Amino acid sequence: MNKKLIAEALRVGNRKSVSHTRSRMFWFLMAAFAISEASFAAQTNILVNGDFEDPPLPCRLWVPVPEGSAFITGWNINVPSTNNVNGGCDSWPNYSHSVDLLFCQSGPYYAFTGHQAVDMAGTYSTPGDSIYQDVPTKPGRIYTLIFYTSSNVDPILNGLTIEWNDIPIDTISTPVQGQWTEHSYSVQATSELSRLRFVGNIGGGQGSFVDTVSLLDDVDDVDLPPVVTCPPCITVPVGNVPPAATNVADFTAQGGSITDDHDPNPSVASSDEVSGSCPALVTRTYTVTDFAGHATRGKQLITVQNRLEGILWFPPVVRPWKTNEYVFKYGRTVPVKIRPQGCDGTNLARDTNIVATLQVLALSDCQDSSTAQPVAIDNNGGTTVLMEKCGGHLKYNLNTKKLPTNTPCFLLKATSMDISTGESLSETLPIHSR
Repeated sequence: MNKKLIAEALRVGNRKSVSHTRSRMFWFLMAAFAISEASFAAQTNILVNGDFEDPPLPCRLWVPVPEGSAFITGWNINVPSTNNVNGGCDSWPNYSHSVDLLFCQSGPYYAFTGHQAVDMAGTYSTPGDSIYQDVPTKPGRIYTLIFYTSSNVDPILNGLTIEWNDIPIDTISTPVQGQWTEHSYSVQATSELSRLRFVGNIGGGQGSFVDTVSLLDDVDDVDLPPVVTCPPCITVPVGNVPPAATNVADFTAQGGSITDDHDPNPSVASSDEVSGSCPALVTRTYTVTDFAGHATRGKQLITVQNRLEGILWFPPVVRPWKTNEYVFKYGRTVPVKIRPQGCDGTNLARDTNIVATLQVLALSDCQDSSTAQPVAIDNNGGTTVLMEKCGGHLKYNLNTKKLPTNTPCFLLKATSMDISTGESLSETLPIHSR
């Protein structure tokens, strides 16, 4: 089919569907639609030119609008607008990045309402071309986004992505030309200027149609949650992770901000999750709750520049040529040797700030490590011993006579520590007796 073949439009909403025909039923349904639209009359559409009727086109079918053009009033094509360039009526100017502004002489052909809509795939456009508008908003306020889509000829799978403040909120399929689908989303502003963007996901010629876009206030001020900007991401040495803020003053002192029109002192709570190593990453999640129980969450990332990456175990407790765990005979001494590894792969065994301890944990259930309990391994009944530096290793000669005989399964637990920073790292290794 020709790209600009005129077809009658159907409206198929998420909640309801209206089929446009030339019968009397068409006018009855259009009247019902007008009544349903009246429910939004009390709310202001804060978008400029959401129905794409400005400028009015003198063209028979379409005008290509290139990247950077402000020809469609209120809207930017891909990037901030710098001019009013367009390709002229029904032309094929070979723009590599563009959208098409469509025109219908009468009836719901290319447009859901009025006479004009946008085809997200310009005549020779590229997947990812977009239109966007920066809208004045109130931080924390929730808005309802409503718009209608169709397609140029065939249905388009995952043809259109909707972004709010450059974050995708949905990717949708658009139906066959002659059908219009209603879409509705709740979005929240985090600043005084919010960006709404529609992204076409296919190349030029025949793309997704967009029309009748509205952005409406959704809730009263009293129902708004706190607006929270978390303290910035930081990088710290081991042992210097700052304590989490517990009130608004501490939160602000660490570089964050909290705004709530009805509660000047909302509660501040947090939790930390540690992941990775070399460096380690602390994900600190803050929850700010006002007196009405409305809560906002945010995350701060804290990178911790640690030294210790791991522990290497050496024979006989590990044997690279065998995959099964080490088996010992009671009464024999087992030389346990380890080598703490630095983040850069260096051997830290000779570092004067590095020490290591050893524990032996007996398992009452060989298949369940949660049953592990430390057992005495030195002459004084101690369960934790300091390992000796020896030839580029840390070593302890384990006397198996001291281990209990009522269980055959044990874990060796080595802990390496940097005494200058307090950083420590532990690893375990299973062994068992004959």
